[in-house]
Amino acid sequence: MDILKEIKKRIERIENEAFIIYHFDVDGVASASCIWRVLKKKYINAKFEPITNGWEDVVIEKIKKHNPKQIVFLDYTPERIKEKIKDYQVIIIDHHEIEELPKSFDYFTSSKYEKGFAISYLISKTVEKFYDIECDWLGFLGSYWDKCLEKTEYWKENAYKKYMEKFLPFNLIVSLTKIKGSIRLLKIFNESNSLKEAREKVIESIDYKKAKEIFEEERKKIKIEKRNGIKIIYLKTKFKHIRIYVDYFTFTEPGTYIFVLKENGRTKFSFRSNKNILKIIKRIEKEVEGFSGGGHENACGGMLKDENENIVIEKFVNYFK
Repeated sequence: MDILKEIKKRIERIENEAFIIYHFDVDGVASASCIWRVLKKKYINAKFEPITNGWEDVVIEKIKKHNPKQIVFLDYTPERIKEKIKDYQVIIIDHHEIEELPKSFDYFTSSKYEKGFAISYLISKTVEKFYDIECDWLGFLGSYWDKCLEKTEYWKENAYKKYMEKFLPFNLIVSLTKIKGSIRLLKIFNESNSLKEAREKVIESIDYKKAKEIFEEERKKIKIEKRNGIKIIYLKTKFKHIRIYVDYFTFTEPGTYIFVLKENGRTKFSFRSNKNILKIIKRIEKEVEGFSGGGHENACGGMLKDENENIVIEKFVNYFK
């Protein structure tokens, strides 16, 4: 199967006044900016809206308000809200593991055919090949922050560590406020024609200067605990998303990590490893009441409804052995 042709089919089906929902992170924003360029060239108007876990109800209300005929999801599979959107025309362009969705959805996920690519990379290649629009730099950025460089032409030895200082500003501006930062980053991407231009605009923003100051202050206070070779990092942060630290540590020093954030009586987790840990997370989900988790083979997230994080950590460490 030609993946790029399959993505093009979905892009061609996007209609005027479509409601386009993209994952809030850099990969999702880069994907949205690539699609925005195509729609602009075709004189198609669309509403773009970011989404993340916990923001679904807000997005549903916005969908009801705009009452679009068509909803398009980028870098996000709407499994959590599938029942609320089943009466709409739905197109999905994603790269995550296959989920159970209504058959009426036009659901494309590249993982069914080829794993290991950021969806922004595949979309950028599609846009360049079929629409003659240069946006390879967006695919580069998305691939970096989704840790999917290995299968691309951008890969080089120690690439994640080498590019960290250069690419960190993009993750900082998104992680500071999540949704607001995502909206601002999409605007910057849409107004830029190169990685250099986009980076300069990010660095000049007030949000970045604030985020950089917080990041440098908090990073000095972080302590790392080790259990059987697994690094456990407890976080306390002003950022709206702990992924800024998850990516920073795992990109600069590979290994197996558990990141822990206690917040409002519950505990958030991020698990990272170069080994398959998704089965472990799903096993813990069945065994620990109040815990839910999922994600990719090497990168998972989790939520515990109380602050007794040790039960989850101990099970992960034991099952990982």
